[in-house]
Amino acid sequence: MKKRIMIFHLTLLLSLILGIPSSYAARPFFDLGIDVGHDNNIGRAEEDSDILSDKFLTASVSANYLHQIDYNSGIVFKALAEWIDYQHYYALDHYVLGLSATYRFKPDLTYTAPWYSLGITGKRLEYHDSELRNGYTLEAQAMAGKRFTDRVMGKIGLAHHERLARTDEEGLLGEKLFETQTTKAFVGMDYFWDKFIFYGQYTFQTGDVISTGRATRKVVLASDEIQQDDAIGRDKNNNIRWAYRLKGDTHIGDIGVNYSLSRAAALDFTVRAVEVKAAGGNRYDSYSAHLGLLYRFK
Repeated sequence: MKKRIMIFHLTLLLSLILGIPSSYAARPFFDLGIDVGHDNNIGRAEEDSDILSDKFLTASVSANYLHQIDYNSGIVFKALAEWIDYQHYYALDHYVLGLSATYRFKPDLTYTAPWYSLGITGKRLEYHDSELRNGYTLEAQAMAGKRFTDRVMGKIGLAHHERLARTDEEGLLGEKLFETQTTKAFVGMDYFWDKFIFYGQYTFQTGDVISTGRATRKVVLASDEIQQDDAIGRDKNNNIRWAYRLKGDTHIGDIGVNYSLSRAAALDFTVRAVEVKAAGGNRYDSYSAHLGLLYRFK
């Protein structure tokens, strides 16, 4: 039932968008990306003995189709394929296939006038060796932004995200541990200087959080769902690590810099800090860094 509702919402919005007439030529373009990174807490664990770090490689390609409605508005349709490869915890390797549509509208064409966007994204997640994590996601997002000067641009937004476990051949729901719902609000700022873009964003997210570690009494009492993690495995003392779902609030901070190599290519470096305060006094922190090469062509 929940999966059918998600598909209905996606289909409805895409139908409305596709029904908008256009008298302007469409412009396809393509994005390629390769990214190396490090995450100091891949299991989002609280206890020091459960905290595991790893390096990863991400490769992605997307085909984008700009449907220009008029001078003030347009829609970008995107098809995405992505592969994430971990150095040590290979069971977390996975691919992502996604489709998205984003409608953007700027009522006033002056330089500092605000713009607005509505978007929806659906993805399929398929892991190398983790049935728990296989499934689908759907996210709807609303955002507004504007240029304040020729160097400074800001944005704010809201988004709702749902994740659903994959169904088996009989149409029954699989493991429900990773079935989550979250809502987030974010604010960001970009600063343009020569070939550089310096950017930062703060995000507040509330809803379900997933963590992996030993099943302490505090964790068991506070969890909505708990199950043995099929990807991260046991600790050095051969204790089972459990994945569990809690209600909680998440604070996310991103800072980064983008350097233009040419009209089509750029280097991007981002650092992310995450703090989670969950039910039952459970909390954890994590940090990650990414360095990527981005290339766009038509």
